[in-house]
Amino acid sequence: MDVLGEVYSGQAVRMMLAPHELLRRLREPALPIGGVILDFAGVLYDDSAWQRWLLRLVSRMGLHTHYTAFFRLWRASYLERVRCGELHYWAALRQFLAAAGLSSGQIDEVEAAAQARWFELQEHVFALPGVADTLRTLAEHGVALGLVCSDPWYRTTIQRRLTRLRLQHAFPWILPAIENHGRDGVLLKRAVESMRLPVARLAYVGRDTRWLRVARRIGLRAIAFNYDEDAVAQDYIESFPQLLDRFAWKSDRARAG
Repeated sequence: MDVLGEVYSGQAVRMMLAPHELLRRLREPALPIGGVILDFAGVLYDDSAWQRWLLRLVSRMGLHTHYTAFFRLWRASYLERVRCGELHYWAALRQFLAAAGLSSGQIDEVEAAAQARWFELQEHVFALPGVADTLRTLAEHGVALGLVCSDPWYRTTIQRRLTRLRLQHAFPWILPAIENHGRDGVLLKRAVESMRLPVARLAYVGRDTRWLRVARRIGLRAIAFNYDEDAVAQDYIESFPQLLDRFAWKSDRARAG
């Protein structure tokens, strides 16, 4: 059963914007960024193992869908309600799977398997390539760093995962969505206040199309990494260390070198 169609791909949008972006980079080879707000899951570490596993499981039950469309709906319509405290995570998952067309028996089977698998996968998280060195370099050059978490994880869970990633000292503050009324706009505005820098000097690094859109709307420099297919941002990086190329001190050193 095909319950979700193909989502609109942002690749064409990025191709249309490419000449404009190229001209901007020629005029402004590096951004005057003083601080960076980073999202957690999917940006600092790969959280896709759980999603790929879940999609394989429901596909074996006859649900055939597109990865991006499936999890876009999950994040926007169900995970958002978990972040806001309206639903427990597993109750939200059950409602999501029911809306996708699975029977009660199938949903019971998915939930039983998923709970054990979810906890197992959360114990094995690894930083994406270059994350630790890049954050260290930014801190050494006086770039302020802050961490938001758009996934519904509490501060203690985030701190535990940061310790596993050996990034427990990288961020002076953490803003979990679930502890800050959940809404993307609210969270990012509070993050800007925590940075104590003008919003024009701040960048947001994220992957979710909606959060990148909100970041742009409130004046943050939106940088997409590990991004959704239809993500639209002012800048895109394909590997985390490319973030360093967006700073004037890195460009000046390259020109001198």
